[in-house]
Amino acid sequence: MKLFKHLCAVLAALVASVQPALAQTYPDRVIKMVVPFPAGSTVDVLARFMADEMRKGLGQTVIIDNQVGADGIVAAAKEVNLSVPLVVRLEGTNVDLGKDILNNSGLPIVAANDLGDAAQKIVAEVAKAKA
Repeated sequence: MKLFKHLCAVLAALVASVQPALAQTYPDRVIKMVVPFPAGSTVDVLARFMADEMRKGLGQTVIIDNQVGADGIVAAAKEVNLSVPLVVRLEGTNVDLGKDILNNSGLPIVAANDLGDAAQKIVAEVAKAKA
């Protein structure tokens, strides 16, 4: 189940990065797939399989960009030109480092401690946007 969630996150980042290009004659450039897991991991292997199938179907080069953890979130956000707040709850052994990376990214990314904190931060960001 955890692997499925990770794969869904990779697919969501890919779809988000492809959508702006669909308005143009697509594909007109190299496609970059940001994979927030290390090279050789199960998610990376699945992403590389997907990239190969996409290359065959679209006739376009697909590059895998492995950006682990918070770096992966920042890379994906930059790829899609994130302009709205993104609230992220991190989990793992380097949460403090990840929060620092997100907070210093220059992007509208808000780190949350848990799901309750994330919900409160989302409400606060929506209220700020309405003000």
